[in-house]
Amino acid sequence: TLGIIDHDKVDLTNLQRQIAHGTERIGMAKVESARQAIASVNPEIRVETHAMALDASNVASLVASYDVIADGSDNFATRYLLTDACFAARKPLVAAALAPFDGQLSTYKPYLGGGHPCYRCLFREAPPPDLAPRCETAGILGAVAGVVGTLQAVEILKELLGIGESLSGTLLMYDALDTRFQRIKLPKDPDCPTCGAGPASHGTTIRPATLADLAAVERIVGEAYDKYIARIGGKPGPLLDDYRKRIAEEAVWIASVEGTVAGIVVLLPKGDHLLLDNVAVAVAFQGKGIGTRLIDFAEDEGRRRGFDEIRLYTHQTMHENIVLYPRLGYEETGRGTQDGFARVFFRKRLG
Repeated sequence: TLGIIDHDKVDLTNLQRQIAHGTERIGMAKVESARQAIASVNPEIRVETHAMALDASNVASLVASYDVIADGSDNFATRYLLTDACFAARKPLVAAALAPFDGQLSTYKPYLGGGHPCYRCLFREAPPPDLAPRCETAGILGAVAGVVGTLQAVEILKELLGIGESLSGTLLMYDALDTRFQRIKLPKDPDCPTCGAGPASHGTTIRPATLADLAAVERIVGEAYDKYIARIGGKPGPLLDDYRKRIAEEAVWIASVEGTVAGIVVLLPKGDHLLLDNVAVAVAFQGKGIGTRLIDFAEDEGRRRGFDEIRLYTHQTMHENIVLYPRLGYEETGRGTQDGFARVFFRKRLG
């Protein structure tokens, strides 16, 4: 299945570099024009069209629906949006960009850790518009788009098939005027706001919460719910219990970074398994690996207590979680309604 997203319509100026379109389809939605072009080559390919702009309200669900994401956008806002979403969903991002006579290409898999930077590691902030004009402003030699687009297609196939050497950690530069390729090793930025360890790499501890942490715990959970409510228009589940009681039961653990509560996890023994009932990370510490660190801790704690299995659940609209948990070794066991909320259930055997 191929998914194509674009809010634009075919224009005459597109045709010298966007070969999916033709003069007879000027004025047609680009996604429909591309679908027709693909169908003319192989009508058995399933193409899902999304005639819309990519933005913060839809990027997570779209990214969660596909195995590899290809970015051919011409603006930094979209590139950063995809960078953050692909990191959260642990999806490979194969990104290509063009200038009038050159192009660049890389694959970003920062969720793999050291040696795997993200796009923000390379470009922390967008350059001024006059230094990086868009295609319609700068003009692109059409054949350059063909060369770089073909290379991008090869890298996408490599990621899907698991063959060859990934471009993750390497930037491939193409200079058309000098007919020259250059490979540049990309370092991972430890302070990257998307994938860097940042403060989490310095003095992070996980300990049982105390009543002194109650206000911070409730604030972090409240922030998480505000985020979900804004996305889905309602609560993904009941606001968890009485935290004063949970803390007294030693069910709440916190990740503390240099004395600041950065995240929480709630662990509930349930007979033959340990239930990871909630994990939440403070807004200021999101993207720093705190959530994964807490899940790893929960698994270690389950083993320490002698449990053979850990379970967790998420709301059915939390697409990034539904994709993330299997990548962390969790098996989906079912979907259904619990306490009036649509949930997806997972488990993991603790070896």
